[in-house]
Amino acid sequence: MLVVAVLMLAHNVGFVVIDSNSIYFTWFSITVGVVLIAIVVYVHVKWSLAFVVVVVESKWGFAPLMRSAYLVKGMRSVSLLVMLYFGVFGGLIVWMCFVSVDSILITTFASFILMMFLLRMTAANTVLYNYCKALHGELVIEVAEGFGYEYINLPEDDEKVPHVVGVIAA
Repeated sequence: MLVVAVLMLAHNVGFVVIDSNSIYFTWFSITVGVVLIAIVVYVHVKWSLAFVVVVVESKWGFAPLMRSAYLVKGMRSVSLLVMLYFGVFGGLIVWMCFVSVDSILITTFASFILMMFLLRMTAANTVLYNYCKALHGELVIEVAEGFGYEYINLPEDDEKVPHVVGVIAA
C-alpha cells in the first residue's frame, strides 16, 4: 500500500511516467490480481466457519477466527468446494439479476432465489461445522449426554440419525 502511494505521488509530481497500455503493466496487474485472489480464497477457507462459531459457541472478537481455523483443519478441501459452489452459482444469480434490470418482476424473483441460496449456504456451513467438530472428536453426542434424559427417540428415525435428534419430553 505504501509503495502504491509513493508511486502515485511520484506520478502526480511528474517523476514517474506510468504507461497503462504497456504489456509490463498488464502482466504486473494480472499477477497482483491473482495473488490477491489467492490470499482472499485462503483466508475465506480458513475462516469459513467463523459465523457459525459466533452463533453456536457465543464467541466474539478473534476467538471465532482462531476456532474456525482449528476446526477447518482436515476439511479445507470441503470448505473450498462449498465456497466455490455457492460463490459460482450465487454469482450467476446476481449476474442474471444485473443483466435483467429492466423488469421488476425478474429482479424480485432473482432476489428471492438469491435469498434462498444464501439460506442454503448458511445451512451448508452449519453442517460443515458439525462435521468438523466430529472430525476433531467434539461430537454433539458428548454434549447431549448430560441432558439426554430429556429426549425421546423417534421410532421412524432410529436407523437414520443419531440418538441426539429427537423430541424433547414434555
